[in-house]
Amino acid sequence: MMTQLSFDQKALEKYLWEAAVILRGTIDAGDYKQYIFPLMFFKRISDVYDEEFENVLAESDGDLEYAAFAENHNFLIPEGAHWNDVRETTTNIGLALQNAMRAIEKANPDTLDGIFGDASWTNKDCLTDAMLTNLIEHYSQHKLNLKNVPDDKLSNAYEYLIKEFADDSVQQVTSNLSELRAKLPQAMIDTLAHFVGVDRTIEGFEGLEAAQNAISDDKKKDAFALDFKYLAKLWESLSPDSVLDEYNEDYKWLAQVYESVKPASDNIGKLLWLTLGAQTTQLIHDNVHVGNVHNLEEFVLDADVIENIFNNPDPRKTKQLEKELAKRFKDRGDLPVFKSLSERLEALRDKAEKGLIASIDFVKELCKIAKEVVQAEKELDDELQERTPKAALTDLFLELKDDQTPAVVERIVTDIDAIVRVVRFPGWQGTTGGEREVQKSLRKALLKYKLHTDQILFDRAYGYIKEYY
Repeated sequence: MMTQLSFDQKALEKYLWEAAVILRGTIDAGDYKQYIFPLMFFKRISDVYDEEFENVLAESDGDLEYAAFAENHNFLIPEGAHWNDVRETTTNIGLALQNAMRAIEKANPDTLDGIFGDASWTNKDCLTDAMLTNLIEHYSQHKLNLKNVPDDKLSNAYEYLIKEFADDSVQQVTSNLSELRAKLPQAMIDTLAHFVGVDRTIEGFEGLEAAQNAISDDKKKDAFALDFKYLAKLWESLSPDSVLDEYNEDYKWLAQVYESVKPASDNIGKLLWLTLGAQTTQLIHDNVHVGNVHNLEEFVLDADVIENIFNNPDPRKTKQLEKELAKRFKDRGDLPVFKSLSERLEALRDKAEKGLIASIDFVKELCKIAKEVVQAEKELDDELQERTPKAALTDLFLELKDDQTPAVVERIVTDIDAIVRVVRFPGWQGTTGGEREVQKSLRKALLKYKLHTDQILFDRAYGYIKEYY
């Protein structure tokens, strides 16, 4: 039976660490995170979904259909992929876990793609059904929802576990400095192996871009993070031993790459990237100058941002600008001007992939496209201002009105207009969080008039809000 109680930080860390203890003897300490963290994510996502469901159920006087609408949840859980579904499984539990995790990733491609990693859940030589049952039942003792475990508390627990995993891993394979020294060369080789063919003598933007291209997807980045974290642990343990001198330049270069691809601090994938030791942290501060960038959710595309990227090329900012443009074209690709700009972006990407354009020229052309996007959006906004949002919504409701629609169209529109204006913010259409909040508010406004199950009405109304607000 799961309990609903509030953990203090130490109790939470102890509870989560005990899951790793269950794996001792069957899984290498260095591999704990591949199993413990995905299970923790899976449990967290399921518990938060249930918490959201119960909260919305209370708001809607027990309307089960309303509580299940996607906009009422941060993440979607497909049928059969909930923690409780796996918990009820008695045979081939690893396969059930793997299928549930993949289903959740597929249902949330923009936010959870690849979040569960690629651990060998179906390897019964290491993970028997009995062991997985023990792990699942351990995590099932308590709810990991937001009320019980706020985000900051869980984030601190992540950092604690990463440190413990690293300590346990090094303790497992080393017992003295001689063994640490013997491990260092191979650890350096393993970490540098992620960048075969990359010229490490190239400095600045182009050098970083080449390194980032070698670890271009999340799976490769996380593999690099695992190897670098192990190398960093050895480095911290040996410092200031003279054996490090031979590898100093390579380590400095790896630290620079690490810093340039490290996720934002609030990213759910940050667990692989935290708790570097003091020596490595100081080295990064002294030698790495990769400017901070906006989180994509907070990215505001304006002339100043574009000018900054143009004058100070940075791989992360450039990639973020590229993604932001692609998102905007997806939202407005049916308009001729944006369709044309989208085609130019695709052609530019194609050139870059084929090595037909220099990095600096790529940035310049990308910024040129971005400036034209800003101008086109301004012209579109000016055009839309001629028609007020409330007038557009009123026309929609009058168009769709039938015998089942209340006569008080003006009141419905006023309610929607008021609630949307409260939750919207500049650029909300380009963010996952913004879209979800507006959809949630719209559904809530329609609930008042018992129109929340009319999906055609909801979709049309949301389309107008997205265009006019």
